[in-house]
Amino acid sequence: MTSREEERDLLILGAGMHGLVMAKTFLQIHPNAKILVIDEAKTVGGTWAKERLYPGLKTNNVIGSYEYGDFPMIPEKYGLKPGQHIPGEVQSHRQRALQDDGSWVVGLADGTSVRARKLVIATGLLKVPKMPTFPGRENFKGLLFHAKELAIRAEELSQKREIVVIGGNKSAWDVIYTAAQGGTRVRMVMRPSGGGPHYIWPKRFDWGPFKSLSLATFIRCEHAMCRMFWNGLDRHIKDIHRFQTDPELAKLEPWTTPFWTGNSASIHNYETSWFDLVRKGLITIHIGDVECLTADQVVLSNGEHLNAEAIVCCTGWQPDSLIPLKPIEATGQLTAEAEQEAFHRDLVKAVDFIRRKVPYLSTLPTRTTQAPQVPSFQKQTGKLSQLHRHMTPWQPHLLQQRSIAYMGRATATHGVLVGQLQALWITAFFDDKLSHLQASNVNYDNIRYGVVLNSTYQQLRRPREAGAMAGLYPEYAFDSLTYVDAIMRDLELNAFRKGRWWREYFEPYRPKDYKNVVQEWLAKERSERRKHVDKDC
Repeated sequence: MTSREEERDLLILGAGMHGLVMAKTFLQIHPNAKILVIDEAKTVGGTWAKERLYPGLKTNNVIGSYEYGDFPMIPEKYGLKPGQHIPGEVQSHRQRALQDDGSWVVGLADGTSVRARKLVIATGLLKVPKMPTFPGRENFKGLLFHAKELAIRAEELSQKREIVVIGGNKSAWDVIYTAAQGGTRVRMVMRPSGGGPHYIWPKRFDWGPFKSLSLATFIRCEHAMCRMFWNGLDRHIKDIHRFQTDPELAKLEPWTTPFWTGNSASIHNYETSWFDLVRKGLITIHIGDVECLTADQVVLSNGEHLNAEAIVCCTGWQPDSLIPLKPIEATGQLTAEAEQEAFHRDLVKAVDFIRRKVPYLSTLPTRTTQAPQVPSFQKQTGKLSQLHRHMTPWQPHLLQQRSIAYMGRATATHGVLVGQLQALWITAFFDDKLSHLQASNVNYDNIRYGVVLNSTYQQLRRPREAGAMAGLYPEYAFDSLTYVDAIMRDLELNAFRKGRWWREYFEPYRPKDYKNVVQEWLAKERSERRKHVDKDC
């Protein structure tokens, strides 16, 4: 394996939303830094790379809610109007090795390697498709592919007259809408034990004193008020969609409530009514597991045989693993056995704390009466996170070296804002400017417990049966401001951006509220340096 060029100050794996804002922020603070961004895709953008944009793709976000705070999207430039939804028009690294000097060497697929003083892994969560294995796959004569291939398969798919779409997530709704609009008969198949149909919000709507609500509305909210708000909103949205007016539409009534949906909440951002296509009979809904495939049919566990010229699997993504870490016993900290015991104590403590502070997480039903009754249904959980603030490994030797960080390991409805603040936090971490992680202040037991506490809370707050990636990764939807606030507090910046208390509670937070956050950080650092100079004098 040969080395590529000179050592870099920063190597970023991933040229999506997170990787790009990381490069931009690091250069704002270190204008002379040597940075390299690597990605496997042909174009930048990650999930929004050109080769992944299928016909009709739009974000769940309106103009002003999905942009960098200091690099806003100008509607006129793209022919958009305020309130409109934004159109959507790494296997490149094989191994990563930590060197004795704290730098990283990353091996690339072409046989070369790159050495860097700092490493940020921003490869995202939507990378490796989860493709089911169907009995009888070899017998099926039609088209069968994962939704990740939609962009390159779109034209071929448009020629089919009978399509089966497996899954109830937003990409499934998009595929079904485009096909049915063209006159194709589409059958949506959802497994009974899954999360069911995504919770689809209207684009905008009024509800009592709340005017022009949308999924992009983020407000600070106390627990009791939030529960009343979401329960009432749940009933109101279901009334708007009129699920119970048609037997097929009734199958699309969400299997969970807004409280549990997390980022499986989506927007009805179609030009015409998706639900009218159900009423016209172009879309039918089927609840059952796929038992097998024949030459031209999908056979379900409920006994149905569905004709299919094409099968599109909107079945989500494989959870990927974090970078292998140096064994605990080699770090000069705890032994592996002691570390396991400490983790167990932290877990017991965290579960007890959460149940006392947020008791309704253990008592509220996750699935509604509309959800299929699955006998032997058991809660599923993912692995506990190893990342402090979802960005840095908690292990003491890695915190001390300050040479590796992750981005995009927690999903958030306003992900661009979170990515922007994560980039600043990571830059400050690399520069040893986060006071709670500095050698004179850091408490590694507290850091470890915080990781376990937050990870445990996330699994209870977004249980696996709620659908999508719940339970596999941390999710921040309507409660995401708490995470944003934690990052701002670590940076010792003002988390309350509205200026008046009533605006904090009743006015939506948007990326523009954090427009000058990097400049604020730089100004704070200059002020700190002046204080030190004055003190020395």
